[in-house]
Amino acid sequence: MPKDMTARMQVVRAFVEMGGKVSMAAMRDEIGIDEPEDGEELLVVRSGE
Repeated sequence: MPKDMTARMQVVRAFVEMGGKVSMAAMRDEIGIDEPEDGEELLVVRSGE
């Protein structure tokens, strides 16, 4: 991820942690990740591993 994008994501994260609301679609567009199709395998964070 380019340095300026990393900084932008840090700002967005801080904003959300303070209670701000950000559209998931807007963030997907920002980082270039498509909405998953129905039935597609998804990457998830697994706690405790």
